[in-house]
Amino acid sequence: MRKFLPIVLAFLMSVVVSAKEIKRPTSFNYLRAEEAVDNGDIDEALQYLQKELADNPKNGYAYFRMAWIFLQKDENGQALTNIEKALKLLPEKDGEYVAYSHNVKAMVYNNLGQKDKCIEELGLAIAAQPEDIDYLNFRGQRYYEMKKYDLSNADYLRITKIDQGSTVGFLGLGRNATEQKNFAEAEKNFDHALKLSPDETQVYCFRAECYIGQKKWGKAIDDIVKSISLGGNAWAMELMSKIDEEPQFSQLISRLKTEAKKDPTEMTWYFIAGSLCAKLGKPQDAIPFFKKLYDIGNTETASYLLASAYSDLGMYDEAMKNIDNALEEDSTDINYHWQKSHVAHCMGDVKGAITSATKMVDNASENDFSHQALGTEMMRAGLYNAAIDDYNTAISIDGDNTNSYLYRGYCNTKLGNTDAARADYEKVIEIDSVPATASEAMFAYAMLGNREKAVEMCDSVLANDSSIGMLYNASCLYSRLNDPKMACQYLRKVFEKGVFELGHIDADFDMDNVRDNEEFKQIMQEQRKKVAEIVAKLKEKSDEIEYEDEEVEVPFTKEGNLYRVKCSINDLPLSFIFDTGASDVCLSMVEATFMMKNGYLSKSDVIGSANFTDANGNVSAGTVINLRNVNFGGLSIDNVRANVVRNQKAPLLLGQTVLNRVGKIEIDKEKKVLKITHKVQK
Repeated sequence: MRKFLPIVLAFLMSVVVSAKEIKRPTSFNYLRAEEAVDNGDIDEALQYLQKELADNPKNGYAYFRMAWIFLQKDENGQALTNIEKALKLLPEKDGEYVAYSHNVKAMVYNNLGQKDKCIEELGLAIAAQPEDIDYLNFRGQRYYEMKKYDLSNADYLRITKIDQGSTVGFLGLGRNATEQKNFAEAEKNFDHALKLSPDETQVYCFRAECYIGQKKWGKAIDDIVKSISLGGNAWAMELMSKIDEEPQFSQLISRLKTEAKKDPTEMTWYFIAGSLCAKLGKPQDAIPFFKKLYDIGNTETASYLLASAYSDLGMYDEAMKNIDNALEEDSTDINYHWQKSHVAHCMGDVKGAITSATKMVDNASENDFSHQALGTEMMRAGLYNAAIDDYNTAISIDGDNTNSYLYRGYCNTKLGNTDAARADYEKVIEIDSVPATASEAMFAYAMLGNREKAVEMCDSVLANDSSIGMLYNASCLYSRLNDPKMACQYLRKVFEKGVFELGHIDADFDMDNVRDNEEFKQIMQEQRKKVAEIVAKLKEKSDEIEYEDEEVEVPFTKEGNLYRVKCSINDLPLSFIFDTGASDVCLSMVEATFMMKNGYLSKSDVIGSANFTDANGNVSAGTVINLRNVNFGGLSIDNVRANVVRNQKAPLLLGQTVLNRVGKIEIDKEKKVLKITHKVQK
């Protein structure tokens, strides 16, 4: 279960003494504890605080800090015990710390799902510090979650009066208005927030959400794109997922392509467009974007994403080839090993799936997901006792790992350990207790034979999440409940949404109860035909080009510790310093001016301006340009990002925007050449 820890905690890290007449502790252990907190070492702080309380058991400030640390560690019981002691011992006149303490207590109750008590404590915090907008915002958020919009609005209006330059109050008012479908009021508040903070990414997301509610798709897309351009990707991606119907989805993708063309070397737009297509069940549309990402130079991430997309289409040979490429660049990434394990599983390679899952554990033995993944492959192979061992380890690392409890329950069921299985399922229900997100609890109820509760949880989750993945979970649930009619109904909805990996369905034991159902067989046959047509079209476009490795040698001259190589830019021969530490190709203003005057650069090649930091930490103003062509060692690379530094003496640097795209580079000092291994068409 996720633990809620609001941002408002941040200000507790450094306490400002606002009342000179209040005497706060200055003992050695207490001050060392505060110092450790400032340094981010809460375990060390805890040790000092324990020593402090042994010497000074009536130090309310130490109990406050103890509570705050336990809150950080998600130990709510300990946090509550210590904060109650703090409130008894802190001087009443120290309103600042009294407010801090009530706020910590409110956070504990919020984590425990006790909203009313949370609100009560926040009221006491606000009474002690009535001008503190963090407390008002925290309470306003809780009222919003409780759908008490009038009370929430009262807090946010109060914030706007306390700090007229803050966007917090206007965002809260706008969000409440959006939720109540009072869109005109929402827009007014968001517009005002943007006047105060025109570069605040979340404001554009808030307003985009408002536009989506009104089906003003064009305006929503404009705000989403603006948020991304300012660096706000996560929420923007979530909002884009809501634009999943035609023709507005095509409009969104077209807009992302337009943004990508503005800077052909910028990877963000290709990544987002591809990820969005993949998330919405359109892997065939995602693949060209991921290939473009690969061509630009992000070969590792692109290979991983391509593997996932090909896997969704059942193109497992292509998937395996790409995930191996990713692993060649980083053999320690557990996500890559998991993807390989998944592909092997879908191909029916039980040994390969277990081997890759084992490598996850080898590379991240303290990660609960690694042990969970290995346990799942053991379970799928029928090695139930071995699976239980792995699930035990995962649970010991994270006691709230509902997936491990659920699958351990499955294993115990298979082994006839009825009581142990029941205990596991009940634990899942205890942890996964929020109806709107109880996607694991619904399976636990099903395994306990409580069909009514399982269906109730499923309906509750679907009301908040109608994604392709959740629709598939619903189909699996009804299969578990021996209800083929409903299982098939939701499976049709899955395929109406887009492509869902058929190999996974074929290997998924959750679907075993409906495999012999005629409707299920028909649905799967129809989908196989549809996917086969998609794959055929995809292969037609790519023509199944095969590549092999080729080695090129590029001579260099050594100047001190530097290596200088020849390279042509837009057909102009130049001499560059080979610099793996430089992110981009760098030109001085001298070369750039010459190139502009002589036609090697044009105004259309100028992208924008930026500041650059050299190896000595010096910051220089500069211009970002697009190099139409770079020829390095006979390898031709189009559309390369480069920086023009406004320093007449700046050296010409051959950076990663070229080096990442030519292939593997080795330095042969004896022969004085750079050996480049790159892929060429067979």
